[in-house]
Amino acid sequence: MTIAGSVSSAGPGTAIGAANSVSIYEGTAVPTISDEWLEMRAQESIRLLEPRYHPALRVDVPLARVMAGFARDESALSAFRKHLRRAQAELDAGPVVAIQTGRVRAAAANLVGLRLAVDATQGTAALPLSAWQERCDEILTAVEEMSAELSLSAHYDEAGKVQDALDECCSHLQEASEWLDGDVPGIWNNSLLVISGEAGRGKSHLLADTLTTALERNQPAVLLLGHTFLTAGEPWGQALAMLDWPGTSEEFLGALNERAKACGRRALLMVDALNEGEGRLIWPAHLTGFLERARRFDSVAVAVSVRTVAMDVCVPKPVRQRACLVSHEGFAGVEYDAVNAFFRHYSLVRPANPLLLPEFREPLFLDVYCRTAQLRPGLLARAAPSLTGVFGEYFGAMDQLVRARLDTDPFEPIVLKAGTALADAMHRAERRWLSRDEAKQVTQRVLPTEGGYSGSLFAALVSERILIEDLVVGPDSSRGLVPVVRFAYERLADHLIAQTLMDGARRPGGYDAAQLGRIVSSMGPGESTIDALALLLPEQAGLELTEVAEFASPQLRSTWQGRVIQSLLLRDHAAVTDQAMDLLEKALFGTDRNAARRAARVAIALACNPGHRLDYNWLNSTLTARPMYRRDMTWTAAITTGPRTRTNAFNELLRWVEAQDLQTLTRLSPEYALAAATTLMWAFPSSDRFLRDRATRRLIRLSAAHPDVLISLLQDAIEVDDLYVLERVCAVAYGVALRGLSDACLRRIGTVLLDLIFRHGEPPPHILLRDFARSAVRLAHQRGLVSDEQWDLAAGPWASPWPGRDVPSVVELEANYPLFAGDEPGRSGSQWAAIHLSAMNDGDFARYIVGTDHPDNFPFTRRPLRAQGEFASTASERAQPTVTSQPPNTIVQPVGTVPDTSPRHNQSAELAADDESHNSEGMSDRDNPFDTELVSRFVFTGVVQRGWTPERFRDIDKESDYAGRSAHKRERIGKKYQWQAWHEALARLADTYELRRDSQRQPVFTTSAEIPFVRDFDPSHLLTGNPDDPGDPFRDEQSTAWWLPLPEPSAPDLSTFHSQSSWACDQTGFLETEDLVVLPGHLVVGTVAGTTLAVPDSFDWVLLQGTVAWYWDPYGRTNGISSGLWADHGVVCRSVLLREQDVAKALETPPMRYQPHAYSQEFIDGPFLGEFPRQPAFADVLADRDDRAVWTADTGLNASVLLAADRYVWEGSTYDCSLHHTVSVTLPSAPLLDIVAPQARACDGAVYDLDGQVIAFAPDVYEPGGASLLIRADVLHSGLLSSGLALGRLVFQERRSGRSRQHDPYPGMTTRTSLHIHSPTSGGWTTAGSSHHNEIVQARPPRNTGDGEDQAGNGK
Repeated sequence: MTIAGSVSSAGPGTAIGAANSVSIYEGTAVPTISDEWLEMRAQESIRLLEPRYHPALRVDVPLARVMAGFARDESALSAFRKHLRRAQAELDAGPVVAIQTGRVRAAAANLVGLRLAVDATQGTAALPLSAWQERCDEILTAVEEMSAELSLSAHYDEAGKVQDALDECCSHLQEASEWLDGDVPGIWNNSLLVISGEAGRGKSHLLADTLTTALERNQPAVLLLGHTFLTAGEPWGQALAMLDWPGTSEEFLGALNERAKACGRRALLMVDALNEGEGRLIWPAHLTGFLERARRFDSVAVAVSVRTVAMDVCVPKPVRQRACLVSHEGFAGVEYDAVNAFFRHYSLVRPANPLLLPEFREPLFLDVYCRTAQLRPGLLARAAPSLTGVFGEYFGAMDQLVRARLDTDPFEPIVLKAGTALADAMHRAERRWLSRDEAKQVTQRVLPTEGGYSGSLFAALVSERILIEDLVVGPDSSRGLVPVVRFAYERLADHLIAQTLMDGARRPGGYDAAQLGRIVSSMGPGESTIDALALLLPEQAGLELTEVAEFASPQLRSTWQGRVIQSLLLRDHAAVTDQAMDLLEKALFGTDRNAARRAARVAIALACNPGHRLDYNWLNSTLTARPMYRRDMTWTAAITTGPRTRTNAFNELLRWVEAQDLQTLTRLSPEYALAAATTLMWAFPSSDRFLRDRATRRLIRLSAAHPDVLISLLQDAIEVDDLYVLERVCAVAYGVALRGLSDACLRRIGTVLLDLIFRHGEPPPHILLRDFARSAVRLAHQRGLVSDEQWDLAAGPWASPWPGRDVPSVVELEANYPLFAGDEPGRSGSQWAAIHLSAMNDGDFARYIVGTDHPDNFPFTRRPLRAQGEFASTASERAQPTVTSQPPNTIVQPVGTVPDTSPRHNQSAELAADDESHNSEGMSDRDNPFDTELVSRFVFTGVVQRGWTPERFRDIDKESDYAGRSAHKRERIGKKYQWQAWHEALARLADTYELRRDSQRQPVFTTSAEIPFVRDFDPSHLLTGNPDDPGDPFRDEQSTAWWLPLPEPSAPDLSTFHSQSSWACDQTGFLETEDLVVLPGHLVVGTVAGTTLAVPDSFDWVLLQGTVAWYWDPYGRTNGISSGLWADHGVVCRSVLLREQDVAKALETPPMRYQPHAYSQEFIDGPFLGEFPRQPAFADVLADRDDRAVWTADTGLNASVLLAADRYVWEGSTYDCSLHHTVSVTLPSAPLLDIVAPQARACDGAVYDLDGQVIAFAPDVYEPGGASLLIRADVLHSGLLSSGLALGRLVFQERRSGRSRQHDPYPGMTTRTSLHIHSPTSGGWTTAGSSHHNEIVQARPPRNTGDGEDQAGNGK
């Protein structure tokens, strides 16, 4: 309802307001609160908030999580649940469970108990935070002690994995403990929330969103608006009148409280903007009493918002002391979500070019920008318009509106004139506001008007939100708050004031530099006008702030250097002076790392704007010119170091690429694509795995839309003396090539790689780099885009020599590079200790990467490579298309037969001498593993050669936030050099020695795929992890995947052991599964997977693989189950192919009990997803499987079959930190694809045919669910029909029950293994028949304890 004029003195039961107000009571008795009443009140509040609130403009700001806690919504606990579930997943990991110590079981049971307590939380109850914190700390302490005491004895091979799991568990428990100290649980247990924030940050929007969200979930919520409290007095009477409530405040609160209890949810009473209306007179005296009255009702919580400046005045100290206080920071962290939402709301086409201005995190600037763009579309044509340019367009757009409203001269810049006059008055008054009367007088002088308020220039400026009404603390503290007006966007006032000052120093032909110097020097360090002058001085006078600050103190001049650098983001491109560039470069490469971090953020944003003096060309040339160690001391440290919670300099660019869909990225101009891509490339030197891997994944995404940028990237990367850069650019090139490129583009990439990396002899000795480059050229060769002669250059092998006896000994390394300073053996005296204790001895890198703790597993032997002609062909080489013979003199020949001029002569001589050394030491067996201690020394030497010294990097490395042995971490610069030396060692070993495998299977050329655990990043996909992972907080909810539509089984009765056993062994409870699962296209197209993949609705889909399970346990799915009891019913569907002539035979004998390993084939952390199904890395997998890749009789069926599915797995717990968790993609097996789509390729979660059409996909890649695979029905049908094959479906069902971690008594279980065979016919499918195999595992009853309870703990 609309409140007009002042509030009537009528009693609280009288509805007052405008004539169109609606009352639903009509003199009746005090009613209860209904859905209709709540909805009407919400609509009135939202209408009164206009134009500040737009329901369509919903942005999930970080504070929304706090509001979920305020509402006691279950989603507020999701982060805590996630931490606990992930901790439990580590304790339940196979290696940890295997040790079966009492302490492990006790910790696991305690963690299960804590999870049960959290899951049992009701929205009406307070959280037992102290108990949860105590329990969390108790579990954490126990796990930390187990980790510290774990014996790493040689007899237990899994000890390292156990300790890793325990360390990860500790990390998750620590995060859970920190969450308990945060704002979300704090407000859950508090009934009062106070939200503060500057003007325009979105406080009203947040409360209105909370209101509408609450009502959507049937939660009672009411929003009162501060500007409608118009009488200085007790506020409850006014509140009830606004709500049209015909009763007392106690009756209203009581009804609200009862409504909350009936709904099972807390009631929300919110008051927005205490500082508005007569708030400065009302709330200081009455807020405490207002809240105390609400406090009497235990199901009612109150939230209020207030401008930061008015907090101390409007919110008395006692209220602040008992409230949960939070600050609204606008769109910080969700800028691109906000940009997308605002552009949609204002019907603007989202610009493809990156919007990296920091101002876009301010709601007011975003609103100004979008409103201006509506009237001036040319604004969007500029990727990064200067702030001055935005303001110019803004004034022009507002002039257009105000002139039309007031019917003034159509050419007069009336708004600019008024704004300048108001800003000048504010400057002379030395404040950023004017009283209403002062503002009216100023605007009246600009445009004299007759008549009422609505026709005045002042009213027009307020109506168009150029000015806003506000409150400030009066000069006399006893007067409290004073109503004033200010510019809605404060930077606008700064800009106009700075312009006025600049105009005062203008002289004929230019500016008076001395006058400008006096202006600047008169300002304090915190004055905001300085930032506006930092923009206008170079734009209009060609001078920098630091040049005119001759009278300022050196301290102020130093501060202003940072302001000049920051101003580069907002100034006109043409106004970048030489001095500004020099200041930026000095900050980037100076010793102040905080200044370097800020400068890096500026440099990254500017580099994305081609044509700017500081664009990507400047960044690339400036960084390339420095040697690696010096660049790592500055740039790499600036983009890497600091706690993980600190915003990284690349975050804005990474978020921008991630936020764009493929269509938007494709619209990006080639110049901007190259600028963004080159800038992203400079994240690759980082030792921060999170940054480096995320940047690689984003660059693949960008390059897939603009593959031509790869040519420039490769040409730039080859000039950089840091193989971290070239390796990842080659990875991007290979990944994009695997995803699919045109012939012309792939030919160019192959040619450039040949010219840059292979044409002039040996490629860089780096196992990953040369493998990525070689593989990309191989793809071009497979498609006939490069010649056989060109392929020979890239095919390898090469002769990067192993240095042999030239590697320094341990004694020499410790003498030349001491661990500690002689007189300071402790941490403070550390010299080379970080490298020694990592790469040498029992260091983590030596043990877990090089493998010094298990030297027998090292991948290379001491046997030198033989001449190529002695090798047998491998599967991968057979997969190569028409490759000419390899170059002669491959690696090792007798020294006398190698010419002295040959580069292989010295290598052969070295190897011969090395062999003699081994023989003299009694090590004649060349098949023994290579010396891992020697490799560790090589790695140490490589760190030294790359420029690491304690003087350069000790302090920088100390700042790195690395977490134990976890692979997911930010690493030291020293560790970066260790990785580079390790990958060099592997390349040299691969060129010199044989792999530890059968001599008949020695490869012609050893690639990274053939060395276990070397590949650390799969560039062929853009996935970040399957959504159904152990950390999913809602995984406990009962759900059925749409792709396996089965009815839910009957629920068990777990009240007694007998009923529990009866359910588990009941074969009549099995589900009917005979029918072939065919999903119609109209169903699939509406799913998350169908939408993401844009599958057409004209095709049906057949389920080849799927899993579904129903759980009954204490985790919130079944009420009343005592701790530890559980039951489940699972269904597993697997598919095979049979010859039609074998169908009858297969059905004669029931299948044997399903064994998962017989139907499972997967490739893990080896071949890339894009290398399936025909690249050599995957061909080697097929060769390793022997007959499992073709027809097999090992499935328990009475016939030989082909397995229909394969599975790609890339572990999220390994070194790829771009993944949130494991990526798992179920694919049609290679033999099946040979039948139905011989040229198909895998990309992300789908398989595509030659025409780019999806023919199969894994739904669980896109939405939660077990491993699954759908294939297009017509493709499968035609392929099998033409091949004389039938489809066999093995369906396994299992009903179980028990008590967690308890084996006796045992309720028993029953299983059914069913084989259903479906034959393709010209008319569709026919079911050839079914056979079943049932098993019952008998129960082991409990012994009667004689106390009325059986031993299982169930009531009898």
